[in-house]
Amino acid sequence: MAREDESQSVQGKTTLKGGKMSCSIGARSKAHLNEYSDYLREICGLKPDSITQMVNFGRRFLQYAAFKGISPLSGITIDIVHSFLVEQSEGCARETALGRCWKLRRFLSFLQYRGVTRSDLSAVIIRPRTFRRESCPSYLTRAEVEHVISRIDRRTSEGKHDYAVIMLLATYGLRGAEVVGLRLDDIEWRARRIHLRNRKGGNNLVHPLTPEVAGALLAYLKASRPKTSDRHVFVSSKPPHTGLRRTEAIRRIVKKRVALAGFNKRRIGAHVFRHSCAQRLLEVDHDLKTIADFLGHRDLDTTRRYLRIDIEHLRAVAINNGENLP
Repeated sequence: MAREDESQSVQGKTTLKGGKMSCSIGARSKAHLNEYSDYLREICGLKPDSITQMVNFGRRFLQYAAFKGISPLSGITIDIVHSFLVEQSEGCARETALGRCWKLRRFLSFLQYRGVTRSDLSAVIIRPRTFRRESCPSYLTRAEVEHVISRIDRRTSEGKHDYAVIMLLATYGLRGAEVVGLRLDDIEWRARRIHLRNRKGGNNLVHPLTPEVAGALLAYLKASRPKTSDRHVFVSSKPPHTGLRRTEAIRRIVKKRVALAGFNKRRIGAHVFRHSCAQRLLEVDHDLKTIADFLGHRDLDTTRRYLRIDIEHLRAVAINNGENLP
């Protein structure tokens, strides 16, 4: 039965998305992905957004296996694993490639745990060597952030939507998942507070609702947001207008708005504004602990990775031998 089911997937529709292969998978493979999702939630205790990313990467691998004619999945070989990783790592930074290796290792371990594959193929995956803080994170200066914001046409429905998203990212340094997960109940209009709940680190955070952000949200809610019973702030533009499920939508908005502002950034995502927010706080002489609290980091070393080398402070050290510095 498994062989018949998987062979049907090979005969399914095959398309190219962004130069990458995409092939439909059979019902048995879909069942494995559902079991994997349950495993990540109930056994590993991962957050919903992390589960979505892990399952989507597992689906990508199963599509690749189907495209290569692997049926049943017990026929997955070392060569298939390696060729998939080579394709997925093309043009990626080493840290991105490392993350994809980790995701595939976990998925392959799960397949072996469930008896789908004959052996634990995760052992054949060699992690790329990385170095801590080997490159500075991509960020925008304060002037560049303001330029991106000024280029958004707020007269259109799309502009009101994107402006509200960018203002949240730029003002509070939110993660894409935090924007996607924001609910109407998280905004206290009279108290002028915005709550960030169930965050990546497992903590909650409260920020003051600035007049600029409040104005952006109100404009979107009154004139741009579709009528729906869904309580998420940002919902899909197509019926049934439910909350966004993936952070990819936020990444597309950021990439589009940064490009329209005329900036050519190689690696663009919602985190570019998070890094920019951290850098802005550093430039006005906030200490590391204050920046970490603002971003919601528990580990100061996490915050350090967000900050580029402060060239001006290093120049001051070189000139003054480190004396009389704050």
